[in-house]
Amino acid sequence: MGSDTTVIRDGENAALNNGGWIGFDYEAPLGVDMFYTATFTRTGNPETVTTNSATIRLEAKGYGRAWISNAVDPASAILAWVDGLDEIERPAEVGVFDMVGRTLPVVVTGTRGSRRGEVRINTETLDDRDALWGLLENGDVLLLRTTREFGVGNLYLVVQKATEARVTRLGMFPKRRFSLEFVETSSPIGRLVSGRDNTWQQVLTGAADWQAVKTQRATWLDVYRTPFAVG
Repeated sequence: MGSDTTVIRDGENAALNNGGWIGFDYEAPLGVDMFYTATFTRTGNPETVTTNSATIRLEAKGYGRAWISNAVDPASAILAWVDGLDEIERPAEVGVFDMVGRTLPVVVTGTRGSRRGEVRINTETLDDRDALWGLLENGDVLLLRTTREFGVGNLYLVVQKATEARVTRLGMFPKRRFSLEFVETSSPIGRLVSGRDNTWQQVLTGAADWQAVKTQRATWLDVYRTPFAVG
């Protein structure tokens, strides 16, 4: 597998359901062409391999908009209004040692660290504010998906300090501005634990009876993770 190839989370060695498989890429970047390849292997004599490909581009939901979510829990995704992503730094561990009888110091350096800085996000309603606090509550690694204009693309990050501020002194005005101090980290390891917009109403609509639920979903996690309206 090439260095530019990424396996969709939960998309490797997936089993077919009635001859097909429907998957979701909740970590796809915005505003760039993504080339997807699906390979189906049928065991037997001889073994057959079938490959299909498609190019897809996901556009942003408006200027300044970005998605922020828990990478393994996409049901928590929030369409955020990014108000600022100004200064980004990448510190490095450097030791400088002045030596007796030597003009220039001896310097010991390490690999430069990941990106860190502050992202500002506006929320329009109190429900939006509460949803963002809920996303930040347990301290998990988050995924900020932005367009190329922001200069960071997909950014996996840990929020160290979160500050909520009113944008006006009028107490009844619900709009808030969040300042999130972050450190970039690697993509978390693990399977999906939910699917976005998955509800019990979809189960009732997509399955004729309880036997159909058990036939289409092997475990409770499968029920929770995969919306019934799509497969």
